[in-house]
Amino acid sequence: MKRVSIIAGLVIILAATVGLAAFFAMNRAFVARGQRGVAQQQAGHEAHPASAEGMPGAGAHFTDPRHSGGYPDLTYAAENAVQAVVNIEVTEVVNIRRARNPLLEFFGYSQPEAAPLERKSGGSGVIISPDGYIATNDHVVANAQKLVVRLYDGRTFGAEVVGSDPATDVALIRIDGHDLPSLPMGDSDNLRLGEWVLAIGSPFDLHSTITHGIVSAKARNLGVTESAYGIESFIQTDAAVNPGNSGGALVNTRGELIGINTLIKSPTGTFSGYSFAVPSSIVSRVVSDLKEYGVVQRGLLGVSQLSGQARRGVGYFGARRILCGCRGSRRCGKSGRHQGRRHHNRHRRHTTERFVEPFGSHVKIPSER
Repeated sequence: MKRVSIIAGLVIILAATVGLAAFFAMNRAFVARGQRGVAQQQAGHEAHPASAEGMPGAGAHFTDPRHSGGYPDLTYAAENAVQAVVNIEVTEVVNIRRARNPLLEFFGYSQPEAAPLERKSGGSGVIISPDGYIATNDHVVANAQKLVVRLYDGRTFGAEVVGSDPATDVALIRIDGHDLPSLPMGDSDNLRLGEWVLAIGSPFDLHSTITHGIVSAKARNLGVTESAYGIESFIQTDAAVNPGNSGGALVNTRGELIGINTLIKSPTGTFSGYSFAVPSSIVSRVVSDLKEYGVVQRGLLGVSQLSGQARRGVGYFGARRILCGCRGSRRCGKSGRHQGRRHHNRHRRHTTERFVEPFGSHVKIPSER
């Protein structure tokens, strides 16, 4: 019995010794593997330096050699641009048709055809000059009887419409303010696909809301402008825009205004990944004319074949003559184009002759070519 106990004890001691030896061997293996991993990671950092603090660099085939990489800092643009974006409260008076009561009519009581009702809506705008000029969308201020503008600091002002242009969906309003924070105009023509942008506005009456995204497409034509002179060249982004954002700012990382947020494309009426802004190249041109003239000045050039009756009307009976015109703009006159000129092409020779009488008072024709 004693011999069995001794043998059992020896077996236990032997098993424990083997287990301890295996444990220490595995531990050494794990330590060695960890050291090799650290060395490889350090070698990778030396080959591809970190693009931002605490972040490993991307592979060489994904990086642009002109830049160090990393995410842009949007805080400067956001904190400065948000101060120039305002909330616009629009009050519109609409006539609601009332149902007629035949019983009252039978007894001769008069009934009003319609009753006026105030309807309120909201949008956004961008202060573009310290003296109170604000760019927004035409559809935000259309048919407004009263406009109230709320600034980022909480101050409120009454506003008046300086002018609006349905063809581009851009409007200009003004408040009586001085030394107001404003946004400088950027050059939307220099935008690049994939460039970071910020959308600022008041969606769902949430004042001064900032979202971000990238430029998804440029010069997008959606066919939503009903005007005969409509111009569509939208900037498409994936920055979240919702009802109330209309008229708000689209800015680049330098805090420059590069567009006016205008519409979204969505099956639900709320943001689903696609938002569109009027580029600053159009906005700056429109607000300049609205500020100076109250309307947008457009020079229109047209070419048409003169019929026999039209030729007799202008006192000319020759063949192969065409009429060129420039109408509807003070800029036509400033550029040296005059009303009542006729241009014709015979055997590729270009000459000009004056009409016997103008072919319609609205036609202006270039004098030289």
